[in-house]
Amino acid sequence: MTSTTRARLALASLTVAFAALASSLFALRASAAAPMLETAGFHTGMTFQEAMARLKAYRPALEIKTQQRQIPELGPGYMVSMIYASTPSSNTPNADAERINLSISYLPNTPSVLGIDRDVIYSDKSAPTIVDTVAALRAKYGREMLGFGSRQIYWGWDEAGRPIGEVQMRACGAFVGLSYMMNEESEINRPAPIPSNAHVCAKSHLIMANIVPADNPALVHALSIMMTDVGLGIDSMTRSREVRMGVQQKGASDAVKRAGQNKPKL
Repeated sequence: MTSTTRARLALASLTVAFAALASSLFALRASAAAPMLETAGFHTGMTFQEAMARLKAYRPALEIKTQQRQIPELGPGYMVSMIYASTPSSNTPNADAERINLSISYLPNTPSVLGIDRDVIYSDKSAPTIVDTVAALRAKYGREMLGFGSRQIYWGWDEAGRPIGEVQMRACGAFVGLSYMMNEESEINRPAPIPSNAHVCAKSHLIMANIVPADNPALVHALSIMMTDVGLGIDSMTRSREVRMGVQQKGASDAVKRAGQNKPKL
């Protein structure tokens, strides 16, 4: 075998190796997905039925209530917009307590969890340290993208699972409370406008943790975790808004047609 032949074979082997590596990297990148927003086994995207089953399995003693709304443009019946769960009131002083609120997407979307708001109140005996709590949050969700000391911490990812930068995190941080905006929309029973910066944040997945210190400032009195699938929330708002606006416009058009049969009394 000549030296030229050996060189060509080596080059061919390198070409195949680089092609395989590139293919693997492409496949890895293509398979990357946005992280599942999860706390205590509750995650965004789970169906209403899955959420109810998880609540009952998680802590059977939880008191569970649902908030139902009737939006005539979306149908004649009632739909669940929120699930509220909390530990029963205790006569035991200084007892642990927990509250879990789950926001449910609107029709015509499949009712599913788009936002989670979970609060844990610790007793003096069970309170962890703030240092350990922050370390546990970072171990679960990774290094935060934005933080205000150790009291309020934010995480955010795009639809491909890539962490978003601090600038975008600051722009999109308010969307952590998107579920409350949607709940307010159903409260006033009219389509809410889609936020102006929705195009920047529409595919983001956001988490905020808020730590309230105990009397001993090194310990945690309360830990709040809010997480929102902004894409699911915006999609739910957009689709329901389109249906509602369409029904309202048709109603207005029909009213004009009916009015056309009336003659002015001059």
